[in-house]
Amino acid sequence: MQRDVQEFINRLKSRGQRLTRQRKKIVEKVFSTHGHFSAEDLLGELRKDGYRASRATVYRTLALLTDCNLLEAIDFGQNCQLYEHVLGHRHHDHLICMKCGRVVEFSNDVLENLQNEISRSMDFKPISHSLKIYGICSKCKRKR
Repeated sequence: MQRDVQEFINRLKSRGQRLTRQRKKIVEKVFSTHGHFSAEDLLGELRKDGYRASRATVYRTLALLTDCNLLEAIDFGQNCQLYEHVLGHRHHDHLICMKCGRVVEFSNDVLENLQNEISRSMDFKPISHSLKIYGICSKCKRKR
C-alpha cells in the first residue's frame, strides 16, 4: 500500500498539486480496500473509521486517482460507478450477472494476445481496454 501512496504523491507533485491530509486518508483507505468499491462504499468506510470526509472530497480524490491511472472507474450497469486498483495489478476483464449483479474477474492470455495482434494489424496503439461480458451466472441459472 505504501508504494501506491508514494506513487500518488509523485504524480501529484508532477502536476503541481500537493497531498493534503484529507487526500492522504482517502488514498490510504482506497489502497487498503481490495475488490470493487463505489464512492459511497468508500465514504461509509471512512465514516465507520471515525473520519469525517466530505462527499465532494471523496469524489474529487477518486477522480484524481483515476486521472493518474492508479484506479480504474468501471460501470457495470448498476447505476453507479465502481473502482478498482490498477497499479501493480495484472489486467483482467469481467463477467457481470444481470440478475444478481455478481462480478467475476478473469484473465485470459489468448484473449490479450488476440487484442494486441488486432491492434498491431490495424496499426493502432492501444492505451487501455475493458471487456465486460453480461449474462446470467451459474447460481442464477440454477434458480430458473
